[in-house]
Amino acid sequence: MLDFLTSLIAWLVMTADSIGSVLFGWIAIVPGWLSNTIIASITGVLMLLVFKYTSNQDAIGRVRDRIKANMLALKLYKDSLYVTFKSLGGLFAGAGSLLLHALRPMGVMIVPMVLLLGQLALWYEHRPLAIGEEAIVSVQVQETQARPSVRLIEAEGVEVVVDRSWFEKKNAYYWKVRATEPGEYDMLFDVDGFDVEKKLVVGEGLAKVNVKRAGWDMSDMLMFPGEISFAESSVVQGISIEYPQREGIAGGAFWWMVWFFGVSMIAALIFKPVFGVKI
Repeated sequence: MLDFLTSLIAWLVMTADSIGSVLFGWIAIVPGWLSNTIIASITGVLMLLVFKYTSNQDAIGRVRDRIKANMLALKLYKDSLYVTFKSLGGLFAGAGSLLLHALRPMGVMIVPMVLLLGQLALWYEHRPLAIGEEAIVSVQVQETQARPSVRLIEAEGVEVVVDRSWFEKKNAYYWKVRATEPGEYDMLFDVDGFDVEKKLVVGEGLAKVNVKRAGWDMSDMLMFPGEISFAESSVVQGISIEYPQREGIAGGAFWWMVWFFGVSMIAALIFKPVFGVKI
């Protein structure tokens, strides 16, 4: 069952990446805050429409009416302890009912949203290596009785500063490289006679950056969806490049998501009366 789920996630991630490459290529030519704002606004409106057509709007309306009635009772009969506690109980029950009514829309939206966030993270979370900047490159291998032979045989755009080192605890080989030429390249490794690649990006501005080529691991596939993951049988189970985090109000490991969700919520609230959605 776990293998089936992992295979399904791998297929979904690669499909999302193919679609994302077409839909989000324009991000590279506009300011990060602007592209994030546009995508977040569209996402907020789409989520609002999904909520409308996958939830029971009539039932939500009735719950909202009961909540308003209980709030009015609290205001009118605040001197009555019985009415106060009864109304408070009604408010808590109403809040619980609204949460239950939101479960179905959330279930519909969660997978597309996770895939979308994975694609946006490729643009907003890290930046390419700048010329002269150094980074650690690591190749994680399976735990086997015989340590596999791994060599870096081609690395355009960078020069090797510190050659291959083996770290037993991480079960990984490490290199330190320095960026020399802007562009997008494929780093080529020889692993026991087989060629293995990892994308490398050097330059300035916004670019699609995949920190890690994932192994056969669902969480890694979702977090690093920019390249085809390694198969379960592969000797290599991950190749990483330590790209710097992007800076700015709509970039970095945390702030780009704060911006995204904040703008999407504002957009949903603005368009809620336009589409007549009860939340």
